[in-house]
Amino acid sequence: MKYMQKLSLVFVLLCTYAPSLSAGIFENENSPLHGACSFGDFNTVNDLLENGAKVNSANNNGETPLHIACSNNKLDIAQLLLEKGAKVNSANNNGETPLYLACSHGYKEIIKLLLEKGANVNSANNNGETPLHGACFHSYSDIVQLLLEKGANVNSANKNGKTPLHGACFFDNFDIVNLVLNEGADVNSADEDGNTPLHIACFNNKLDIIKLLLEKGANVNSANKNGETPLHIACSHGYLEIVKLLLNKGAKVNIADENGQTPLYWACSNDYVNIVKLLINENANVNITNKNGETPLHIACSHGYKDVVQLLLEKSAKVNIANNNGQTPLYWACSNGYLDIIKLLLNEGADVNSADKDGNTPLHKACHLGYLEIVKLLINEDANVNITDKDEWTPLYWACSKGYLEITKLLLNKGAKVNIANGNGKTPLYFAFSNNYKEIIKLLLEKGANVNITDKDGVTLLYWACSEGYLEIVKLLLEKGANVDIANEYGNTSLYPACSKGYLEIVKLLLEKGANVNITNKNGNAPLHIACSKGYLEIVKLLLENGTNPTLKPNNGKSPLNLLNIKQLENLLTSLIPTKPNLSQNAKDFIGLVISELAKQMQNNSTIAPKVPQYNDLRQSKAVGNPEQEITCIEKFVHLQFAPPENKLAMYTQPKNFFHWNENEAKNSTCFNLSLSQFMPRYLRIAQLSKEQFNFFQELLRFKQADAITDKQTCNKKNGVRTPFFDIHINFHKEADPRENTGFSFLNGLNEKELSAFQNSTLLI
Repeated sequence: MKYMQKLSLVFVLLCTYAPSLSAGIFENENSPLHGACSFGDFNTVNDLLENGAKVNSANNNGETPLHIACSNNKLDIAQLLLEKGAKVNSANNNGETPLYLACSHGYKEIIKLLLEKGANVNSANNNGETPLHGACFHSYSDIVQLLLEKGANVNSANKNGKTPLHGACFFDNFDIVNLVLNEGADVNSADEDGNTPLHIACFNNKLDIIKLLLEKGANVNSANKNGETPLHIACSHGYLEIVKLLLNKGAKVNIADENGQTPLYWACSNDYVNIVKLLINENANVNITNKNGETPLHIACSHGYKDVVQLLLEKSAKVNIANNNGQTPLYWACSNGYLDIIKLLLNEGADVNSADKDGNTPLHKACHLGYLEIVKLLINEDANVNITDKDEWTPLYWACSKGYLEITKLLLNKGAKVNIANGNGKTPLYFAFSNNYKEIIKLLLEKGANVNITDKDGVTLLYWACSEGYLEIVKLLLEKGANVDIANEYGNTSLYPACSKGYLEIVKLLLEKGANVNITNKNGNAPLHIACSKGYLEIVKLLLENGTNPTLKPNNGKSPLNLLNIKQLENLLTSLIPTKPNLSQNAKDFIGLVISELAKQMQNNSTIAPKVPQYNDLRQSKAVGNPEQEITCIEKFVHLQFAPPENKLAMYTQPKNFFHWNENEAKNSTCFNLSLSQFMPRYLRIAQLSKEQFNFFQELLRFKQADAITDKQTCNKKNGVRTPFFDIHINFHKEADPRENTGFSFLNGLNEKELSAFQNSTLLI
């Protein structure tokens, strides 16, 4: 009491100093009057009203003080507010009146008060629900009675089409159902989904309400928008007693929903054996099909419901009916691995070779999914092991592609053809190889699988294995006689993908088996072109060693060397130079082509052939007799490396004219009397080459010095005139054995005969 007195005082003070007694100062813009009604402080409410508070002021939710009082069951305050002029039918933002709120909460005395004050018993909220809906949805039977006595519309429907009877059935209040029915509720009214109160009662398994509805004239065969009757609903949920009741009341057993499914279909799909029996005894059609052409037997087989399947078969279900996709119950049973059901179907004469629209038989499906026992059973029933689907796949394809070894053995032992090709020209062996099923591969080969069969694109297994880099598979195929030179539709042999992808060991194997290195494809490319274009230098060397012709050109006339950049050419040349003494003439010719291409690209690229910078210290050096002469010699020596091929040819083949345009200046040049080991560091410093450029250039000079080695007779023919280029190399040649000089380290390993031949070899360019 003291607390309430203090609280009342607080409200009085707030109201005394508030700018407006009806102004919102609390949450949701509730006024002091709203607050007092919520707390149930009658005195404060009275004081506020006496001091001018507006009795019908609304908060943000559209609620008046009367809404608040009725929602909180404050009868005395509600009465006071009404006496002070509160509007009994005012609605909040949801369209709810004080009467609706009181009915939803079950406040009977307040409801009586509101009705006495003229509350509209049929006013509806924004969802179309009346106070009667609120009372029925919350199972307040005494309030329902009161509202009905005051003239509530028993058949008013909300926006979803639901009447108070729908709500009473849903919330399982038998008394309210009986009450509204006695007051004239439409027992067959349907909501927006077409569901009647009977549908709802069946869904909720309310047997007593169902009986009452049926007694009051409910249509036992009414269908909702999905075409479902109450019997459909009861069967789909397994409500046996309701099914019995509905059947006794005349429910049609073969009526179909919008998908063509009867109550029997739903009972079979959920393994409700007793309901299935009941429906069949009521003459349910066991062979009726839905929109997909599926019978109850299809659905029972797909779920593995053995008892239902057996029952349907006993009642003459047709075992070979096919659905719209051509699939029989046997196909569905095989697809799901139900061995016992398959036995039942086969005993009833199921066609073991029936195929669906894609040509798949039950055996295809069993092999695809690895059901060994089912495969055995089907084969024992004379399933065709070589039957093909629309893609020309046999059951053996599926077994091999999935790695089912035992099934593969079984099929082969029963006569499956090992070399039959599918629509793409691929055999079972291809699928075994593509998945690396080694045991299956061995088995197929033992059974005579042809390793040289080509698919529709002309691709062999060997080509495919080379493309994927499967070294062990390549070995096995070669052991089994795979032809290395079969070309696909583009003219590419197995050597092409191996070269294209850099599979060095595979290239070696193919070459050992005699692969043709000079065969060209439809574009005129040989394996060498492919290897060069990809920059696989070891493969290039290998091809050269095996006799490839470096002068072959593709149809567009461009050599693959044209596609390489300077860096790639440098790397290629650097890798080939150390092996030069052991190379064939073809290989040496190829090196010449590389050098020519490199020279061409360097000559066209000023940044690759540097000049001695103007600011270089050498230009002012006092340690060198003639700096400018030295620089000129260095630059022209460098230019030699970058000169066009036609100029280089003249320079190499006519030594006395070599550098003839500065021969006088060069004779006394210290530059060209330096050894290679002295020259290169100086050149590196002067021309400001990177270390990488220096290393390459040094290898290039070593290669050139080998070409420039000349015996004394050659020197005499030049009348003793020594070119600068000759002077560079003579320091190495004058030693007894060039192999002892570090500049000729790449000659190590040659015998005397080989060395002599090398020293007298002709120039490459």
